[in-house]
Amino acid sequence: MRILLVEDDETALEVFREALTEYEYEVVTARNGEDALQKARQQSFDLVVTDIRMPGTDGLQALEEVKALNPDTKSIVVTGYASEAETLKAMQIGVGEYLKKPFRLSELLQAVKRQLERTKVDERERARERALRATLMWALKMFLGESRLTRASWVQESGKWAITLGRQLGLPEEEVESLSLATILFALNKTAPDALPAFVSSSLPDSVKALLELGVEANVNPEARQVMEAAQRLAQSSVAPEQAREASDDYASRRGMLHVALSLEAAGDWENASVALAELSQSGVNREAVLASLGAGRVAWKSGKAEQARDLARQAYTLARSVGPMAQAEVVVEAGILLALVKAEEARGWLAEGKKICDGLGMSTRVSLAALAESLFFEAVPLGASLREAHLALTPRDLVEQGYWLLPALVHSQAARGAQEIYPLLTALVSSSPGRAQRFLRDPKVQPLVKELCQRNSDAEFLKAMGYQESGSEPAAELATLPTGHSLRLFGLGKMEFFVDGRPLAEPAWKRNQKAKLLLFRLALDPQRSYTDEVLIEELWPGQEHANKANLNALRATLRSALRGGEAGDGFEYIVREGKGTRIHPECKVVLDARDLQDAVQRARQSKGEPFERLHLTKVVELYTGPFLEACYLEWAVSTRSGLEQSVLESLNRLCQLAEESQNHDQVLECSTRILQLDRCNQEAYRLGMQAYLASGRPEQAVRLFERGQRVLKTELEMEPSIELLSLYHRAKLSI
Repeated sequence: MRILLVEDDETALEVFREALTEYEYEVVTARNGEDALQKARQQSFDLVVTDIRMPGTDGLQALEEVKALNPDTKSIVVTGYASEAETLKAMQIGVGEYLKKPFRLSELLQAVKRQLERTKVDERERARERALRATLMWALKMFLGESRLTRASWVQESGKWAITLGRQLGLPEEEVESLSLATILFALNKTAPDALPAFVSSSLPDSVKALLELGVEANVNPEARQVMEAAQRLAQSSVAPEQAREASDDYASRRGMLHVALSLEAAGDWENASVALAELSQSGVNREAVLASLGAGRVAWKSGKAEQARDLARQAYTLARSVGPMAQAEVVVEAGILLALVKAEEARGWLAEGKKICDGLGMSTRVSLAALAESLFFEAVPLGASLREAHLALTPRDLVEQGYWLLPALVHSQAARGAQEIYPLLTALVSSSPGRAQRFLRDPKVQPLVKELCQRNSDAEFLKAMGYQESGSEPAAELATLPTGHSLRLFGLGKMEFFVDGRPLAEPAWKRNQKAKLLLFRLALDPQRSYTDEVLIEELWPGQEHANKANLNALRATLRSALRGGEAGDGFEYIVREGKGTRIHPECKVVLDARDLQDAVQRARQSKGEPFERLHLTKVVELYTGPFLEACYLEWAVSTRSGLEQSVLESLNRLCQLAEESQNHDQVLECSTRILQLDRCNQEAYRLGMQAYLASGRPEQAVRLFERGQRVLKTELEMEPSIELLSLYHRAKLSI
């Protein structure tokens, strides 16, 4: 057992160390709070024994940070005198025992023994759950192997896929085991809900129950549902393709599958990403299938398969023409970039086409991206202006997504290397993905180009970002992080992502604490507000009597540690106490996609009837990338999610109305499809879609849309379609 002993009194430190060492404990000593934190970041401890009052960071502050790094660490606090506030704080952060000086060494040894016994009990409980998971998995495999269920083979296969996906997405092994078991149960319940043996459902481990119930407030990773559904779908595609085709009608399933596939791509697992993207690309004519074809092309290019990348880009371009102007605009620009990378002749024309479509729809970020690609690959646009505009327009998420081609293109372009405007964009790209940037910039073939850039710009901060101490020097072993001012950029619509000072915050920083993410989102919804402890406890643990300030203090410490990425940094605290409340630091710039969407909705409402109304409405639709905190059912999250969905529906309905008036049938179809993704029973959207299909000479599509609506209305509302829909259906049947 490893113990961290923190004491500023040299004599006491040595006495305690000798006594504990005699009992064969592994003891690491620290003489102050800062020293303790540094050692806790380097290795884990079973127990922390600390004095309270020390110079600098006191023992309780250090202990709070250590427990944020490893919540399972047990603790003993020793002190000669403790104020009421210190005693209260010790209770709030969950101190195991409290010893007041003077005390006998035997008392300390007994306290240590009790705390380490608690550690053993906790480990035995974890071992029991591991054994229970293994037993249940064996029982399920035996049951599926001997059962006559026609779908048993893909049910087992889904569990294997869950393991593959979970590991590639960086989930801890215990979580992966629970995820695999939950996925099999999830798939089996869909296939034959009455076939599951009673003993299985009655003896599930808590971790598996939480995954099946899937509330983020239960501290479950919100990606779990998407992984479970993606695993099921991939299993079906290999064993039961007809059932995979049935799932393709489900928008939520397609969106989850796309998210998992793109996460695999980001993790560098191109083989499994290709499998997932290929499966999704066969799901019919829809936005997710088009983006999957494009993603598969991107993965092919990264894998060195230029010809396959070209074919997939062309496939995505062709499909995009059938899914509406907004999706088409997005895809044409990306496909043009991909074709430029493989030096295909159509690339220049596609980039120009994509830029024109995006400009007409007010999609300014895509316009900037297309213009920059035209400049870098074809010198079709003034380079300096396109570099400036791209630096202003591209968000941290854009930089991460586009960095795979943009960083090499900037460095390899002789014209770009000679432009002063390259430096802000280049430093932003390096800061957004330092790991990827380091691998590229340290390539021996690239080193001469990097040196050339550094010789042309002697700015100390730029040189530091590129890994050089001064112009002409040798590069440092690792790239430095360029100070950018303190900022938080949060994405909660669809895929949950976090950027701190322009850099992505990876999942390990959260220490598997999903509720810390929710606390950050709650604060970011109103960053000027200071939330009292009572409000936060009620909003994060509603109706749970066991929740108290100790829970909140531990959560705050976890969040602070996560935002620092486990490092001390410059000491800036993003989350601060203000009076009796908690808020985001007033000097920290906060950007939240949900608030950006709310602002766009307001601008669209204010512009009603004006020439630019359509552009504002399009911006609303572009910004909405999925439900806000989809797996969270806390009241404030549900209220925000519902409000945003209603606002987006309002904008889509208005955009549909304007498109119908101008007889833009493609946009009517795109908007009505988006409406039905949010409201499957919206008969007005079915009417608009059917009319647009009829007006564009596609009656068979109108019939399919009616039949889908008829099924949904029957299943969800037990009602028949309206007379108007029936009339359109008969018109369509007669036109075939």
